[in-house]
Amino acid sequence: MLNIFAYKGDAWLCHGCDYKTGLLSQGPALGLFKEVEAFLTLNSYEIVTLILEDRVDAGKNTLGKVFDASGLTKYLFPLSKMPLHGEDWPLVKDMVTANERLVVFSSSKSKQESEGIAYQWNFMVEYKFGRDGIHTNRGRSLKLNNTSKSLVLFNYVDSEQKKKNKNYNSAYDFTAPKEINTKDLINTIKMCYTSISKRWPNFIAVDYRKRRDGGAVFEAVDFLNGKLLCGCEDVNSCQNEWTEGRLDVYEWTKGRLDEYEWTEGRFDKNEWTEGRFDVYEWTKGRLDEYEWTEGRSVMNEWAEGRFDVNEWAKSRFDINGWAEGRLT
Repeated sequence: MLNIFAYKGDAWLCHGCDYKTGLLSQGPALGLFKEVEAFLTLNSYEIVTLILEDRVDAGKNTLGKVFDASGLTKYLFPLSKMPLHGEDWPLVKDMVTANERLVVFSSSKSKQESEGIAYQWNFMVEYKFGRDGIHTNRGRSLKLNNTSKSLVLFNYVDSEQKKKNKNYNSAYDFTAPKEINTKDLINTIKMCYTSISKRWPNFIAVDYRKRRDGGAVFEAVDFLNGKLLCGCEDVNSCQNEWTEGRLDVYEWTKGRLDEYEWTEGRFDKNEWTEGRFDVYEWTKGRLDEYEWTEGRSVMNEWAEGRFDVNEWAKSRFDINGWAEGRLT
């Protein structure tokens, strides 16, 4: 979520600042957009969503120029493919295959017609920001239980502190967000689902996601992904497994590896991310029974003793015997 406005004939980022003078503004949007482009280029299986609180003048194509200059235009998910009446969105794998991995929404209704940027409220409902507003929808949003919009944004940016302290501004305060991001986030989401909307959010908005105790924000995302994918309490528990139960599809690190990257039952060892799995073993199966790492042998050739035990690379078994004593 970005606050973006027109300043000096360009698009600038700003939150809690003077939109006319740019006082305390973050700077031109181009810099951040280039960071997003670099991220998408380096992470070919990731999808990014930008939700713009948009005060850039319509009709001048200012935003379009920033997307072009940053190199992001090539990744834009087209407006024509967005479901308008509550239908399902395309599958992640289809978006990745088409390389349409940047989804952009604008709060400016006219941008959808003039620049082809989706009008936010045509596609989602949003909780009103702040703990005192989580029981209702934000101003321009339809009711939270309205299913004609396929996406739900849970806005957990705080307003409780502002009620207690008139000088508090969540854009500058670095203490309150520590509580906001941690305390009862998942319980609040559950409560809102049960008592209000009967819909799980697709997005969570918080202040300062890095300033937190523990991993509550990311745990909440895992919780929601679990609910949306299979109804479980954690995405890591989803029972959508690989053929023969070798690997839970959702255990791949942050979605960086795609199920279609399986090549004849193998992975290039350099594709493992964060060393989660040993390159010399399969999960639950240790080694594929039909092929040893680097293609050195098939299982049946071991039984006949054709290969010297010294050919084991980084062997996990005693050199004097095969796991079941089949070799001496």
